[in-house]
Amino acid sequence: MKKLFQNKFWIFAITLFFVVGIIVLNYFQIMDSVKDSLYFVLLPIQKISFKIGDSIAESFAILISIQDLNRENQKLSEEVRELTVKNVKTEELKRENQALKEALDFTEKEEARLIPGNISGLDPENPGDFVIIDKGREDGVEKDLAVIVSDGILIGRVIEVDKRSSKILLITNTESRVSGIVQDSRARGIVKGEHGLGLRMEMIPQNALLKAQDIVITAGLEESLPKGLIIGKIWEIESSDNEIFQKASIRSPISFKSLEIVFVLKNK
Repeated sequence: MKKLFQNKFWIFAITLFFVVGIIVLNYFQIMDSVKDSLYFVLLPIQKISFKIGDSIAESFAILISIQDLNRENQKLSEEVRELTVKNVKTEELKRENQALKEALDFTEKEEARLIPGNISGLDPENPGDFVIIDKGREDGVEKDLAVIVSDGILIGRVIEVDKRSSKILLITNTESRVSGIVQDSRARGIVKGEHGLGLRMEMIPQNALLKAQDIVITAGLEESLPKGLIIGKIWEIESSDNEIFQKASIRSPISFKSLEIVFVLKNK
């Protein structure tokens, strides 16, 4: 108990000493010098502290701005993606409508019925020679009917018909044979496929006048292929005085690798 009393006494004495000391220093204006000294000592530290505080505040502000920008960019990206999808769908509808319009114009001129079909697959064994469409027997498709695109451009004929699908032999297939006629000179010949890569017209009389860009159409000698369907244009002519017939390379106006919508041609 006595020891505890002594401890309290010393604490009180030390506290009283400091209080009296501060009063004396302040009375003789010594405290002002101490304050000034402390001010000059602490001023650089204070400035550094303020700068650090400002830097931290700016860093937080930048982080918040970056987060806001990221959210805004994400929102804009979603809007761009939605617009892209809409534009793609709109463009596809335009193409389909244009193809259907051209097909309708063709049917009105030729008095024929067209069965529209989408390319649904390729023959795995001969991807460049055959295509599969999503129309079949239930839709009125029959074997050997001509298949066209757009306004009367021949691409092939039906060789197999199932209930809801059909197999089309493209005219670029080496097995394809079509009687053709050069529109200007009226020269006739046989148009054959070249391994899925192009077309070649053979058996053209040597005395027939041919020139590049002449249009070749179907001659109408096959029962299932009406006369006047566009096959393509003459690209290159092979002629020799020692040969009985001429030959010509033909280019179709369409890309067989890009086929999407086709039409099976059926007489009304």
